[in-house]
Amino acid sequence: MIKLRKNNINTGKYWDNVFETEIERGSTRIAIDRFDTTIELIEDGSSILDIGCGRGEFIEYLLTKKSNCSVIGVDFSTVAITEAKHKVDNVNFIVGDISTGKGFENITKVDVVTSFEVIEHLTDPMSMIKQVEKHLKQHGYFVLTLPFENMVDGGDEHINSFGFSDVMSLFSKQWDILTMSRYYRNFSNLFVLARFNG
Repeated sequence: MIKLRKNNINTGKYWDNVFETEIERGSTRIAIDRFDTTIELIEDGSSILDIGCGRGEFIEYLLTKKSNCSVIGVDFSTVAITEAKHKVDNVNFIVGDISTGKGFENITKVDVVTSFEVIEHLTDPMSMIKQVEKHLKQHGYFVLTLPFENMVDGGDEHINSFGFSDVMSLFSKQWDILTMSRYYRNFSNLFVLARFNG
């Protein structure tokens, strides 16, 4: 893993500003390709935790395809969570911080954890893996997407850059990596599917 910068601008306040700007412009973060690939892996009726859910775009799309799923969405932007609550009914949206575990205290174990383009923003990526392990049922699945070797320009937002071996090193022997493939424009992102055996 390559540390791109020491200072981390990724705070709740920073992302509140990003999401406020997106709301004003009417823009969204919908990535149908990775959403569809993920949804194909999820059985209807599964329990799901979406870490870094933003304004709930994936959750909203998921529930149009698999309406019997029980979903929890967590993001540390209050603006994003407020917007998600207005857009999607019957979902438990929580303001929380994956780095510290704040907001995750009362979340039960789930069948599937998803996290799209979040881990590269964390000062300590292992903090995410540890939280996922706490909240994923035995033999549950973790879907993780992230930029491959910083091929996506994240400006000052991306703290770490990951190659294949870097991603592998995040997972202990309690995990089976089922899929790790490059996708998206110019194969600039990684799609990782892992099963937790802990």
